[in-house]
Amino acid sequence: MEIVIREAEEKDVDRILEIINYEILNSTVVYDYNERTYDFQLNWLRQKRKMDCL
Repeated sequence: MEIVIREAEEKDVDRILEIINYEILNSTVVYDYNERTYDFQLNWLRQKRKMDCL
């Protein structure tokens, strides 16, 4: 099995959103109380890329 690690891209937002919202609802990994929207997560990704955090 080969694992490839790469920077997140806009096409990944749906999957990222699925993971983050699951964690919001089912764990204490993320200290948010409300699920995130697609637009919020897309904006978050764009901001991180601008800041060169990814």
